[in-house]
Amino acid sequence: MQKGVSASKMDRGLMLMDLLACILILTVIFLPELKAIRIALGTPFLLLFPGYSAVSALYPEKKDLDGAERLIYGLGLSLAFIPPLGIFLNWSPYGLNLTTTLISLFSLMILFTAISWLRRRKVSPEGRFRVTLSLSDLRKWWKEETKMAVVCVAILILVVGEGSYLVTHQHGNEFTEFYLGEGNNLETSVNSVELGITNHEGVVQTYSVEAVMDNRELGWVDGIELGPGESWKDNVNFRIEQGMENETVRFVLYMDSERTEKELRLHLGGN
Repeated sequence: MQKGVSASKMDRGLMLMDLLACILILTVIFLPELKAIRIALGTPFLLLFPGYSAVSALYPEKKDLDGAERLIYGLGLSLAFIPPLGIFLNWSPYGLNLTTTLISLFSLMILFTAISWLRRRKVSPEGRFRVTLSLSDLRKWWKEETKMAVVCVAILILVVGEGSYLVTHQHGNEFTEFYLGEGNNLETSVNSVELGITNHEGVVQTYSVEAVMDNRELGWVDGIELGPGESWKDNVNFRIEQGMENETVRFVLYMDSERTEKELRLHLGGN
């Protein structure tokens, strides 16, 4: 047996999924504005890739499962992985967000890929499962496994349709959380008010905060860059002069240099 990783020792379908997963992660990190690519790759990444990787590791021989069965079991296992993974991340110090979810699922895929390669090395080349995409093989499979083929086509249409719908329709659940910290009390002196921002927009955003009283700028904080799910909390310092005992300070949120409708208010002398 030859040393090294050859194509025959690797499930080509699994290799393709690993490559697409890498493209997805790089797109999320470096090109977050490309939502169409993120969703087109993200849908099968969540619904198929992790489970198919596990099936490839569990059943390296072609006599164990055929291609259609691997596809269906892969979908089922992928859906089974997501809930416990979400619970684990939610309770972990890293939190549950887009980045941690992608990295966790991709780590599982790499682990299963390594196990698959090790197990396939012990199987003869003729006995290893391999993905074939030739037209003759597809026709033969369609004739021999008509019912399974119909199920697979239906699943493919469902996955592609869901991705297309998500690309062309707004979800309405992207938002930014803007809030006041605890223990803020304004006085006629130098003030320090704790503010917080959490990005739930799904992409990297750059925020700014302006402290205003009677259309006069009291303070400004900018350059707050947050990735999806990330939070910022810090103090905004400004000074209030004498004679403004009944005034209100407004904290206005800007996103990517554009003023938003979000603002917070504090009255002089108390919340």
